[in-house]
Amino acid sequence: AWYDDGINVDWLVPNPWGVYCKLAAGVWSGETLEGHEHGDEHAAEEEHGAPFIAWRGNAYTARANFDFPVGEMSNVVAGYSAGWDDGSRTILHGGDLTITYRRPMSYHRLRWQSELFLVDAEGEGSPIGLYSLLTFTPDKYWEIGARYDRSELFAHHEEEDEAAPVVNDEEWGVSAFVTRYFTHSLYLRAEYSRSLDRFDVCENRATVQLVWGLGPHAHRLEE
Repeated sequence: AWYDDGINVDWLVPNPWGVYCKLAAGVWSGETLEGHEHGDEHAAEEEHGAPFIAWRGNAYTARANFDFPVGEMSNVVAGYSAGWDDGSRTILHGGDLTITYRRPMSYHRLRWQSELFLVDAEGEGSPIGLYSLLTFTPDKYWEIGARYDRSELFAHHEEEDEAAPVVNDEEWGVSAFVTRYFTHSLYLRAEYSRSLDRFDVCENRATVQLVWGLGPHAHRLEE
């Protein structure tokens, strides 16, 4: 998703193999990214706690998505996404893969979903990030899962300061959760996570979420 003023075009590509194939392309004003105007990199860095790369000129996006059935019980979804600005001075790449197994005549489902991100920014290097999520649905009402996240950060080029905190060039986190579905649009989730940020600060967090959706479509929210 890209939150900006612009236009996006999707094309569901017909093919003789019966494979779901969808292509998309968009052109955007590029004036704002997550609410920050051009030239407001320093304010964004203070808010997010990490170096921020601004877009220059218009922004462009593209995506290709493929869904391959594997027998009657499984399918593999693979995709590639890209975003770049005028002159391609900042380019984002994303590759994603989702493998799902469903047991026939039941709610049993096992899903592995992962994505790899790459940032190619002029003069800033090419840090990467990734996540991997594994979920298991034993029945209609319960789901359990675990997730791993890791991201590299842009290198700092500041003068050395003995009093400054140690700054790493990456962050990571692991989490586990259990979800109880009451209806298609209402669930309760408990989650425990452990993470290490770029300042070598380790954080343990426990959260409880009650999530509900409004609208005419009664699909499960995680879909």
